[in-house]
Parts: sequence; structure tokens; C-alpha cells
Amino acid sequence: MANISQSKHRFFSQTLDDTIKKLEVPGLQELSSATIVRELKKELFLLENIFAEYDSKTKQLKHLISQYQKIQHDARIRLRICQQICSKQ
Repeated sequence: MANISQSKHRFFSQTLDDTIKKLEVPGLQELSSATIVRELKKELFLLENIFAEYDSKTKQLKHLISQYQKIQHDARIRLRICQQICSKQ
């Protein structure tokens, strides 16, 4: 699974948005161009929503990993203490 970096996402989104603006000229008569612009806008909207969800879930996952590491660290310390007590008996 590949990670989606915010900088790559923003660069692509900005490029797509700039292209849409260039294609949105007043009096655009060609139906195929207007259709392409509409489709690009939909795709940009979908990409923004997907990235926002991805970013949110990534933050949640980082938080879970942090919690896991802290609990594991604390458990290791307690385990060492117990092992030391047991070895003295």
C-alpha cells in the first residue's frame, strides 16, 4: 500500500484546478470540452474527499500506534521488574 503525501496530493489538486480554470473560458461552446470540465471538477471533488478521509484515518492510526507503543513500553518495564523479583527468589 502506498502512502499519499499531502504535498503530492496538493500539487496534483492544484494542477488539476489550474487546468479546469484554463478550460473554463466564457462562451465555451464545444460540448465535449464542457463535459471534460464537469468530469474534472467531479474528480477533483472526489480526490479532495478521499484525501481528507485518508488523512483523518492516518492520524487515527498514528494515534493508535503511539498508544500501543506506550503501553508496550510500560509493560516491558513492569515485566523486567517482575523478572528481577522472580530471579531473587
